[in-house]
Amino acid sequence: FRSLERTTAFTASYLIECIALGPDGSLLIGTERELLQWREGQPARDLSKSLPYISFAQIVVQPSGAVWLPTGQGLYRITGIGGAGAPVFQGIQAGRVGHLSHVLCRRDGSVWVAGFEGLSAIRLAADGSARTMEDYTMREGLPSRDLSQLVEDRLGNLWGSSDGSGIFRIANTGFTTYYGEDGLGSARISSIFESNQGDLMVTTSVADRNDTPYRVKH
Repeated sequence: FRSLERTTAFTASYLIECIALGPDGSLLIGTERELLQWREGQPARDLSKSLPYISFAQIVVQPSGAVWLPTGQGLYRITGIGGAGAPVFQGIQAGRVGHLSHVLCRRDGSVWVAGFEGLSAIRLAADGSARTMEDYTMREGLPSRDLSQLVEDRLGNLWGSSDGSGIFRIANTGFTTYYGEDGLGSARISSIFESNQGDLMVTTSVADRNDTPYRVKH
C-alpha cells in the first residue's frame, strides 16, 4: 500500500500537465510552458529555457536515460539529464503527424508518435538521426484524425485511442476498431493502459454504473 503525502516544498508558476521520475532520481515536471527538474530541498531548474515555447502532456523516460517529449511543436529527445553538463535537446522529425500528444517507445526499439492527423513510426540510427518507417492517417484506416494515446500489450500488439472514436489495434492485416456498441460503453476514451496482470484496460469519459475500467480480452 502506498500513501500520498501533501507537500508545499515546490510550487509551479504554471499549470502542471505531467510528472515523471527522471533518470537521475529527480522529479521531472511538465507544465503548460516549461520542463522543470526538481529535487527536495533544492529550487526547481528550468531545463527548457533555451527552447521556444513548448507545451506537452507526457514525459517518457527510457531505461537508457533518454527522455522524450511529444509537444505541439514536434518531438524532442533529451539526453544528459543528471550529467555534469547541460541536457541536450534534439528535435526529431516525426513523419506527417502534427501537434503531438503521445509517444511510445516499443520493445523492438521503434518509437511511435500520435497526434493530430495520425500516427507515425520512427527509428533512430546510431548517429542519432531519425528515419520515418511508417505513416498512418484516416486514409489508411485510422478511425480519427486526432489520436490521444498509444500502448503496447504483452503480446506486442499496438493499440491506440481517441476521444470520440473508440480504440483501435494495428495488425499486419490493417486496423481493427472497437466502439461503444462493441462493449466499451462509450467511444469517448479517457485512458488505455496495461494492468500489472497484463490485461489491456480502457476507461471512458462516460462511466458505467459500476464506475470500473473495461478489460479488453486478446
